[in-house]
Amino acid sequence: MNIIYGDGHEKVESHDYAHRFDPHDDWHVYEMEWTPHYVSWRIDGREMRHVEMEDPAVHHLDKAQSLRMNFWTPTFHSWGAGFNPVDMPWYVLYDYVEVFTYDEEHNEFKFHWRDDFDSFDSGKWHKAAGGFESNTSVFHPGNAYTSGGHLVLKMEPEHTRAEDLEIRQSLHDAFGMDLDHRKLNPRRLEKFRGRNNDFSDTSSSEWSDYES
Repeated sequence: MNIIYGDGHEKVESHDYAHRFDPHDDWHVYEMEWTPHYVSWRIDGREMRHVEMEDPAVHHLDKAQSLRMNFWTPTFHSWGAGFNPVDMPWYVLYDYVEVFTYDEEHNEFKFHWRDDFDSFDSGKWHKAAGGFESNTSVFHPGNAYTSGGHLVLKMEPEHTRAEDLEIRQSLHDAFGMDLDHRKLNPRRLEKFRGRNNDFSDTSSSEWSDYES
């Protein structure tokens, strides 16, 4: 639940976390409200953080934003202590996204659009590639896809092309099976909050829309 903004001089970050919350065992509804007066985050209807306009983090939020979902491993230890990369691949599943616009005159949100992820809408979403600072994962567009009415973000160890071809050929020779991540069981839902020190060199995904 972070606000990252520029104050005209430098990049500034305001962080907080949903304490004592474990997303692992069930579906959850995540909401974020952004108005000129406050920014609020809710999980399953319960407000987890509220920042008022007196905070510089809200005051400087005056430019158009984009909506994005991503799945990555940071360079710092605290987010992922206790996770073991031997369990990869890992998955994050999204059931739907709804976007509302804020009507300041009437102080209300109005429904704008919804995506149930029955297919990939290239007019709305963009798959990222590459990485960024403090990220040990590399975003691969092929690891962000829709399956069974869900958006799937996949994380797996990074293989060389030769290793990938060898794995595919071994599976085909042994089982007559073609390795296709799009045949994933969509009900599998894995949790992820970060990395441990062994999570270097992973392949992950980011899915974003240009404007929301």
